[in-house]
Amino acid sequence: MKFLHISDIHLGCERYSIENAEKDFFDAFNDLIQRYALGGKVDFIIIAGDFFHKQQLSPQTLNYAYAALEQIRKEKIPVVVVEGNHDKRLSNQKFSWLQLLANWKFIYFLQPTIKHHENEKEIIYEKWDEQKARGGYVDIGKARIFGSLWHGASINLVTPMLIEGIRKARRDGAFHILLLHTDIEGQEKNFSTALSRANLNELREVIDYLALGHVHKSYEEGNWIFNPGSLEATSIDEAGEKRGAWLIEVDDKNNIISKTFISEYKKRTFERIEIKVSDCVAPENVHEMIEKILELRDYSETIVEISLTGLLRFSSSSLDLRKIRDKVYELTNAYHVKIRNKTISDSMESLEPGERKNSSEIEERVIRKLILADSRFRKDEDTIKRMISATLTSKNMVLDEESPENILNFLEAQLFN
Repeated sequence: MKFLHISDIHLGCERYSIENAEKDFFDAFNDLIQRYALGGKVDFIIIAGDFFHKQQLSPQTLNYAYAALEQIRKEKIPVVVVEGNHDKRLSNQKFSWLQLLANWKFIYFLQPTIKHHENEKEIIYEKWDEQKARGGYVDIGKARIFGSLWHGASINLVTPMLIEGIRKARRDGAFHILLLHTDIEGQEKNFSTALSRANLNELREVIDYLALGHVHKSYEEGNWIFNPGSLEATSIDEAGEKRGAWLIEVDDKNNIISKTFISEYKKRTFERIEIKVSDCVAPENVHEMIEKILELRDYSETIVEISLTGLLRFSSSSLDLRKIRDKVYELTNAYHVKIRNKTISDSMESLEPGERKNSSEIEERVIRKLILADSRFRKDEDTIKRMISATLTSKNMVLDEESPENILNFLEAQLFN
């Protein structure tokens, strides 16, 4: 049995509002499946969340999805998908775009059933119903594949119910796969939403392969936990991360997993360049330095980020970033240019020699200053630290498009319990 594990395709991502930016994400997905899936190379494909970048789709995005999935359907390769935080159902809609793709027989969109009892909830896994195009699990050969919803910060509360639901729906002799869109402890981008090690150990008792998504870098643990990372970088901040897909082969006799990481497919290139301007006494000196550094470089297919750093010895208003960007385009023929002004004005608060502050340190400093404005907290360092942590985590939850209810529940648990 052989399958391809992908996640975080993000079809429809308009990275930096570049014209035709969506095509990069289609090209990555399309090239990957043509190289490693079509032509009988795999028995099925699993996509662990964020197939789409947005909950609302443009006609172009839907067309890209159709173009990629239709060629897979023609070869009768099953595609199994779960939702992520980007493409989950809108609260005012009956179903999501992923459900529409399932209705059209492009994918198996797996969602367990949540039943509400008097004082508790229960997760029930029902077999895929072809007529209704709904179900919590699907059987493909020896594999029994279980789906999940996007649970966000509630993941550790829900996991015991997931485990119990899977335990009741297991099949003797099957290779059990769970698709889950989440962080895990130790690999997280957001600690508050990370699946704990204790829950991972419990999951290990009921599944053979944990197919993760959400974190945009690839990793593997214990030859049963796999995260491929996003196919494309949604921002240049992710450009240095290892990303791709997992090609998995399972020995049908004893369920031994053989893995191959795939990173060779079409994707956009990035270049990050830091230029220190501390020795520049006028804007013209900055332009001269940029010209000297970028001379004879060709970045015609590359997104280029220029970060200006160091001490700015003249007025920041005279630093024309648009003019600098135009100059970089002229010198490099870049596909797209981003200019980040990270300089520190010499009129700002001075730092000790050799002292540097990154953005997270600055955020913590600003939040601490706001908290200390309230005299009630000035002598309670533990509370201050807890409030800083809760503020930064809730900011990340907003960026991850968590629901207001989940964010409120998190803040109540952190600050008032």
